Amino acid sequence: MKSGLCFILFVAFTAAFPPQTSRFPVGLFAITDTAAAVIDGYTQIDSMDPNWIAQNAKQSGKTPLPKFNLIACNPNDYLLKFAAGYLKKWEAEENTFDIKKPGIKHDIGFSDIQTGSWKSPHPSNDTTQINRLLVHGPDYYQNRCYRLRYNNNPIAYNVRFRMKIDGNTTKKVPVCEIIIKYKTASAIAVLADTILYATQLANSFTETTLSYTLPRCIGTDTLDKNNINGLPIYSGSKNIAQDTAFGVSYNIKWLGSRTLYVDYIQVFDALMGLELLQFRQIVASYINSYLANCNNLNNIKYWYRLDGHHSIDNYEPYRIVDSIINAHRKISGADTVRSITIMYPEWNGKRDNENTLPRFKNEAQPQRMMYYYNNTNGTRRYYGISRNGYYPKTNLWFQK
Repeated sequence: MKSGLCFILFVAFTAAFPPQTSRFPVGLFAITDTAAAVIDGYTQIDSMDPNWIAQNAKQSGKTPLPKFNLIACNPNDYLLKFAAGYLKKWEAEENTFDIKKPGIKHDIGFSDIQTGSWKSPHPSNDTTQINRLLVHGPDYYQNRCYRLRYNNNPIAYNVRFRMKIDGNTTKKVPVCEIIIKYKTASAIAVLADTILYATQLANSFTETTLSYTLPRCIGTDTLDKNNINGLPIYSGSKNIAQDTAFGVSYNIKWLGSRTLYVDYIQVFDALMGLELLQFRQIVASYINSYLANCNNLNNIKYWYRLDGHHSIDNYEPYRIVDSIINAHRKISGADTVRSITIMYPEWNGKRDNENTLPRFKNEAQPQRMMYYYNNTNGTRRYYGISRNGYYPKTNLWFQK
């Protein structure tokens, strides 16, 4: 979430706004009441003639700033809390051929249509495939710590591997080894490792869960709390992307004693991600109750959610929270209220060795979004307000 005083906000749209917002949208991030007080209230804001403002929306019943279209930026609400969770399912039968890009890869095995999974060779057919990776990847950046104002503690990641085997499950023979790795520019760290035996698996799909946290350093690279320093995944950083994969990799090594089927791999954090995964209806009730208390704030056009999604793991929580908001919107009749966020591919549009916006659009499914813009020479054009007048700082946005 943005901090500081006020920022000019420029937003362009591909879809039409409601009739009352036919002006080109120009607005400011005010965020808190104290920020407005520093610049002598909203008089100075009003003199700039914006028609949008991003501001903390109170539940007290008094509609704040009624002349503006409001993007509600409430840093401690349920909407932001759950949108800041981590949850992502990777289907094992996915087959990503570009090893640099995020996705599941395979060294051996084949897609099994009957079970919708990825299947190992038969143990007696080809012994040359033993000790090779049945599944690996997806190879992408993860946050080390949470991104909430009240919680920036290290994230405890849980990973569920849904698998089954053919044959006898009473004999203790090794079936596979699960290895969770994280690669930076200088080194590879093993975060979790276990061998599964036939006695721990079944002839129907069951789940095995491993847990890990990201260390402060891997090799000579420092993993910052929740940004992309230390990973060569975008141009302009100290480490330029190379022809290799970086980040987290969930590896399943086939040990050859049983035919192994892998359905999916699902990663989630132990707090919000777990609640979204296992207690969705309870989460929805929290959010709906919160939204009901804000129904009288009738100039809210968007709820601002976690911005600058650095990790793919944040996309599904954003989609889930927005779907709950949308369901409430249909019931309450608030035609325009949905989630909105800002993406930051200002370097060259790439993250994790791929163009990040298509994946975010497909997985988070935002109704609209704002996009951080730099002009072609990499500098930023600024207009802003400080206590002593104007100063050169701004954010420029385009909305898709």
